[in-house]
Amino acid sequence: MNAIVKTKPTTPRRKAAAAVKKSSVPSKRAPGRPRLSPEQALIAREKKRQQQMLDKRARLEAARQVRERAREERAIARSKAKEELAAKRAARRASGEPDGERVTRPRAGTPLIKKDMVLGNEALKAPWSMRPLTGADLDALGKRFGLNASEFSSALGLQNRFAFTVLLRTSKVIPFDVEVLARLYEMSPTPAPWQSYTAEQVFKTLYEPLLDKFDGPEDVAYARTLYYSRFTATIGRSSATAYRWVENSGKARLVVVLLLRKIMSMPHPRETLERVAALVMRVRGGDLNLRAPIPQPGQRVHRRGRVADVSRLIPDKSSLGRAIKIKSFDIA
Repeated sequence: MNAIVKTKPTTPRRKAAAAVKKSSVPSKRAPGRPRLSPEQALIAREKKRQQQMLDKRARLEAARQVRERAREERAIARSKAKEELAAKRAARRASGEPDGERVTRPRAGTPLIKKDMVLGNEALKAPWSMRPLTGADLDALGKRFGLNASEFSSALGLQNRFAFTVLLRTSKVIPFDVEVLARLYEMSPTPAPWQSYTAEQVFKTLYEPLLDKFDGPEDVAYARTLYYSRFTATIGRSSATAYRWVENSGKARLVVVLLLRKIMSMPHPRETLERVAALVMRVRGGDLNLRAPIPQPGQRVHRRGRVADVSRLIPDKSSLGRAIKIKSFDIA
């Protein structure tokens, strides 16, 4: 038999008490924002993203305006300084006082035509012995040897193949050292040998025997300095480069390394190098003998700048100092 469960009858009074008790218990779930539909959530995110972009653009624009104002202020200050300087110069000229300015003049014999200058059509009609070589001339020279652009760029020590390919289609003047190496290849169309030479070894081979005709440590040191200038001038470098190459065992670029290898494999290397370098310098408006004159024994020389260290020649007598002026003495 099924048991009969008796429940207490629910009276209105008990219902009211239960309702009051239920309403007094706090809800476990805090009320949040109303739940949005997917379309509304997408629209809200898009509005937020657009607002962030607008704020970022406003910040960037404000920073740009600040930089622009600072740039304009600097330009105004420079213009004002130039005007003041021009007024001072005009006042000095009016009063007859010297300006006191140092006029920079190019060094005697320095080439006037630099690399990357574009030659005109009239200049390109001249033979190679009368003008500098251009990228198009390298293209013609490589085709004469049967080499493609990649092979010829390797032979010239130019590692940027893309830039070399672009150069071949232009009329820009090539660098000094590249032109010297290209003209050496034209004279002797053989690749540079594998045997490597340092700049110090090449200098000693080419110019060290010429120092025997100089007497005295100061005379020899000064002659060495002038030969430093002549050696680096034939490669298109400054005289200070010789101190880094010869005295400090510095390394040179690949095109210079190949140039030294090539010149050491040719007969009469010093005469050949100076003849080709003089040609390259002449067609560029310079003069090798003015740029780097040959020293003569006993000549009266006035020079400013660094001089070769005498202590390198005489290690045990480092107190001799450095040569500043060479004078010839007449013994009666």
